[in-house]
Amino acid sequence: MMPRSAVIILTGPARAARIFDGAGRSERDISGLQAIPRRDTATMYVIDGEHAEIRYDVVATDEPAQYCWGLRTPGCVALVTASATSAPDQLSAEHLGSCRRAVSLALPPNAAAKTFSMQLIGLPTAGHPLSHVTRRFELNGLPIGPGQRLSARLDDGGQELHLTNHGPTTTAALRTRSCSDPPLEICSVTIEAGVTTVLRPSSWTAPGPICFEVRDTPTGPAHRWGQLTA
Repeated sequence: MMPRSAVIILTGPARAARIFDGAGRSERDISGLQAIPRRDTATMYVIDGEHAEIRYDVVATDEPAQYCWGLRTPGCVALVTASATSAPDQLSAEHLGSCRRAVSLALPPNAAAKTFSMQLIGLPTAGHPLSHVTRRFELNGLPIGPGQRLSARLDDGGQELHLTNHGPTTTAALRTRSCSDPPLEICSVTIEAGVTTVLRPSSWTAPGPICFEVRDTPTGPAHRWGQLTA
């Protein structure tokens, strides 16, 4: 059985204005959510059980400055960085306790557009043929607009990155790396509106193209595919 615990941590000059789940329950009413005391200014929660969504509305504690929001699950780590402001960044951990776990970034309709960075790291997992390998996708310079939501998850032992864009087409600089190897070449990725884009390096050990697929739905068949180069 898959372990169901997850950890969420928020660091930097930012705070969670609200923490709630997909049913609208607030922090104190979410089953399995427990705050972990820390000696620094970071906030940390452990989450047990299955949850469709745990959402953080992140705002600046004072002047706008960069923060980091992190999710650790048995199979992956997700890190999101951005500059906090008075308008909340809506960061969610989705499908916790399942193999479809994901993270999403969103902005409310009245917020200003901003740029995010995101890393998704596939951790060694027992029972997978690549269980001894750590693989990392880094997305930098990722613009998100008002009312837009972008969901990201790993698949196939961390070899694939799935991006579902609920909003206008956006772009990012993609870099991949395996274990402690130097990062491979950066390429520009277009994340199209209203579809799921699947990204997979042709090689994790040498520079090469990034293979992509475009799907109408997250679990549907690919209707277009190709390769991206640096």
